[in-house]
Amino acid sequence: MFSFRRTDIALALSCFAASSYTLAADYVDLHSWTQVGASSAGKWSVASSGHSVYQSINGNPTAFMSTEKYSYRTFKGKIKVDSNAGDDDWIGFILGDTNSEFYIFDWKKGDQSGAKKGYKLIHHKGSLASFQAMGWGPSHESNTSTNTILARNTSKGWTHGTSYNFEMQVYANRIVTKIDGVTIFDISGLDIKPSRFGFFNWSQGKVNYNAIEQLYPPIAANITEEIVQGVSKTVRGSWIDQNNTDTHSCKLLGQPRYGSVTFVSPCSFTYVPDPDHDGAQTFQYRVTDNSNLYTDGTVTLNVLSAGSSIVMPHYIEAEKTTNVNMKLKSEGTSVFDNPNISVTNMPSFMSFDKDTGILTMKPDLDDLGLYEDIRFKTSNNGLGSYDAGVFDLAVIPQNNNDFLKQSFVVVPSDTPLADYQDNLVATIKIPALKSGEDKLVEGPHQVTIKADASNLAPVIIEGTEISPGESVSMTIDLVRSGTSIPMRYSSKEEGVSKVTINFPWIDSPDDLRYVIQRTCASTDSSRCSPVMEMDRTKVPNGQVQVAIRKAVDASYLTYGFAASNWASTDLANQISGLTNDDIVAVNLNVNNSYTKALLSALSSKLGNSELTSAIGSMGADSSFVYQVGKGLESFKTDSGYRWGTSAVTWINLDD
Repeated sequence: MFSFRRTDIALALSCFAASSYTLAADYVDLHSWTQVGASSAGKWSVASSGHSVYQSINGNPTAFMSTEKYSYRTFKGKIKVDSNAGDDDWIGFILGDTNSEFYIFDWKKGDQSGAKKGYKLIHHKGSLASFQAMGWGPSHESNTSTNTILARNTSKGWTHGTSYNFEMQVYANRIVTKIDGVTIFDISGLDIKPSRFGFFNWSQGKVNYNAIEQLYPPIAANITEEIVQGVSKTVRGSWIDQNNTDTHSCKLLGQPRYGSVTFVSPCSFTYVPDPDHDGAQTFQYRVTDNSNLYTDGTVTLNVLSAGSSIVMPHYIEAEKTTNVNMKLKSEGTSVFDNPNISVTNMPSFMSFDKDTGILTMKPDLDDLGLYEDIRFKTSNNGLGSYDAGVFDLAVIPQNNNDFLKQSFVVVPSDTPLADYQDNLVATIKIPALKSGEDKLVEGPHQVTIKADASNLAPVIIEGTEISPGESVSMTIDLVRSGTSIPMRYSSKEEGVSKVTINFPWIDSPDDLRYVIQRTCASTDSSRCSPVMEMDRTKVPNGQVQVAIRKAVDASYLTYGFAASNWASTDLANQISGLTNDDIVAVNLNVNNSYTKALLSALSSKLGNSELTSAIGSMGADSSFVYQVGKGLESFKTDSGYRWGTSAVTWINLDD
């Protein structure tokens, strides 16, 4: 028998030998064995020691077999035909039930009447009598519906008076035969029931089977376990060996269809599942003892689908159904159940269908508002859980598609700014402006001012000269009630100067801003692809993704780059120039020395203990959002589950 115990870290199956046997081999007591076949066909005489038997009659098929049935055993000994025996027919071994089904390994000395010298391994479905009825010679060496020649070797016949060392290894699915240490046949893929073992002669007398020993191969255990997809497991090989003085070695025989296995000495195997394939995954291992006997065990790991790679919307509309595919199902077809999803802070308008993997949201007008920290966790059959993401969600009215929309406000001038003597100075009055959330706007905002190409001379605004047809960007401090901008224009010819002021984005300190994030390492599921978006500004792909919102002018900076290149960007300068209310969002899709340097620069600049602690635990799948002077808005890191991290974060600029 074998036993096992499970730990929180890995499956561990204990290995031990159990038996009262203390020798590598035991001599077999043949006194308990019996003759099979007609009594006239053979005469089997057991020596007083019980360790050898002599068959003297040259006749029909005869066998001398054990009363015990074996599934795993190795028999060794010596076989010799007397010098004066005459004839050149079959000697060998038999395994099975001579009333229904058995295997014969026979060995013939020479060619005769169509029968060939050499070795054969035969599988016969029937009795010893039906085998005899097939006929002497080549007849019983042919394939029929009941008789199968599993292997044949005609290279060598036996010699009178020569003693040969024989070995026959019996397994549940395999037979190995050796003569003088040379493997004659090694046939696997068989289905061998517990069987009697014995010696076989046909038309050959005066055969001695001597010094018969039985050895006990280690029996490798077949291991079956359920594991959760996405988390590596270590399986420790297990076996039975009735020789408690034997030593053993193990090796891995192959890889499963999906996932990978690494051998860990002395007899452990670490399996890393494929995050895109669940279902039963199998591999084999071999246990060999110091007599070079071995068996193979099969490890079957029922991998349960457990992951998700979610991208949630940052807002949905009331009185409208929104469906999200939670991407629970692996690419491989699985007979196992889909994972469960548990939701913390789940709104009443939200429901989940486990069978389809669809999250349905149908809010009404009473549900308008912001829902924060909605957390999804997946699990399957109680085997661990995966933190699939934390999301903020806004519910807005229908047909309000300008919600958080970039607003392009245009303020044109329509009067002369000054004459050629520079006596006139015009002031453009920008009216009170409202943001996408219908809130009054104030404070620094980035604007783009373009001088019309028909102007006769440059326009001067707050000391900046703008030539005809030229555009410049600058920051204007907007007043809630309306803002006046003085402009100067000089020309020797009287004319009209035209300018246009564009506000790419107007917002209020009371406005909300959002960040959508999903990180994915290179070994993650194909269901995962990196995403970063800040206020509808999409961030380029890269091993590292960064978005910065500058509070001073509501401008946005985005970066997507290989981690090794971060120092060659201007990101280091931007980090050193961060000021209060700036928002920084970071996606890490790798974790290496370069990302550590980047995070160290951020931590040193910001000096926030909460952020420093979060940075210390970030891996290859990590993201955070930080507002300078306010603190950490969100933080997410994966723990090796390989479906990435997902988050949606809403930030109140005036919070």
